[in-house]
Amino acid sequence: MAVRTRVVTDDTADSDVIRSEQMETIEWSAADKKKWLAALPEEFLLCRVVMHAWNVPLGFHDAKVNGRKVKQMDLVCDRCGTEKDARIKVTRTKVDRDSVAMHYPDGYLAPSGMYITKNDAWMELARRRKAIRRGETAETE
Repeated sequence: MAVRTRVVTDDTADSDVIRSEQMETIEWSAADKKKWLAALPEEFLLCRVVMHAWNVPLGFHDAKVNGRKVKQMDLVCDRCGTEKDARIKVTRTKVDRDSVAMHYPDGYLAPSGMYITKNDAWMELARRRKAIRRGETAETE
C-alpha cells in the first residue's frame, strides 16, 4: 500500500501552521504486480534483470548543474532507451563523482507505490523463458 502525503503551509506571515493532507491511498496486490510485469516490454524487463546496456560516448562535455560546473557524459541504453547523465567534478588534484540523473522511457517505471524487486523481475523473466510454469510457486520475498 502506498500513501502519498502533501504538506501544506499557511501562507500568512504570522502563522507557523503546517497541516498534512492525505492525497490518496493505493493498494497494489501481488496479482497487480504480476499483471504489470507480464505486460512490461521485453527490453525493459531485461534491463531490470541484467542492468542497462550503456552505449558509452567518447568523452565528457561541460555542463552546469545547480550552479556547479561539472563534466557530463550522456549515456543511452542500447536496449531500452533509458538516458543517464553521469557527472564528475574535476579539480587540479582529483576527480570525484558528482551526480547522476536518469531519464526513463514511458512505461519503464512501475506505477506510484508499486515496488518491483529484482526477484520479481527475475521471476517474470523465468516465466517468459519457460524456466517455471504458471501456477508453480517460487519464493520471491
